[in-house]
Amino acid sequence: MSNEVAVTNQELSAELLDLTAEDTGKGVSFKQEDQLLPLIYVLQGLSPQVQKRGDSHIEGAEPGHFWLKNSLTPIWDGEKGIEVIPCEMVRTWIEWLPNRGGFVARHEAPPADTIQKTMRDDAGAERQMLVRSSNGNTIQDTREFYIIAQGQPYVLPCTGTKHTFARQWQTYFHQYHHPKTGGVMPSFSRKYRLTTTPVTNAKGEWFGLKFEDLGLVSLTEYQNAKKFYEAVKKGEKKADIPDAAHDGGSTEIPF
Repeated sequence: MSNEVAVTNQELSAELLDLTAEDTGKGVSFKQEDQLLPLIYVLQGLSPQVQKRGDSHIEGAEPGHFWLKNSLTPIWDGEKGIEVIPCEMVRTWIEWLPNRGGFVARHEAPPADTIQKTMRDDAGAERQMLVRSSNGNTIQDTREFYIIAQGQPYVLPCTGTKHTFARQWQTYFHQYHHPKTGGVMPSFSRKYRLTTTPVTNAKGEWFGLKFEDLGLVSLTEYQNAKKFYEAVKKGEKKADIPDAAHDGGSTEIPF
């Protein structure tokens, strides 16, 4: 299923219909470097999108649902899940201003002045965090999956407890070997269904991720996924700015 939407004839006058047909694509950049990849989040109980009286509320959003940011169809049922093809994973260290002050930068490695420091979270509990000694900014270790979800390219950031999911998924990829070469099959040779699952421990309750193997992709899906992978490796595809409410001041249990 694609997120592309066709404008209906009923929305256009006859004259406008003809003019827009003549000007197809004008003013729209099709260069890879001009497009930022939207992010996918698992909504939690404290996510602004589920707060019905809040400014950021999205109709139909509930804890445990997927939020496909900037999508024309942003909310997807977490129990039914979304169909995805994983194309690449990039580990980054995201820098945030203190006290949810906003996104600063993505780093390919932890900044040289990064130290581990004991700090208190929103609930008042102490936990270990990465902090830059030079400016007090926090550093968040993140595994970002570049995926094709519902037919469109996205980035799925994994922080906190989702690091476990990311490692499990990567471990699973290693099980498939090519029947001729014996080498590990590319991650984008198979498709998966991602769903959310409730998790509980002594610190609280939240929704995590799990995957279901749906088998091999089609030839067309493989070709498209490989192109996406190559664009990511060349640096032509960049992730959008992360959402501070979910990443900078996590709405999930932060460990």
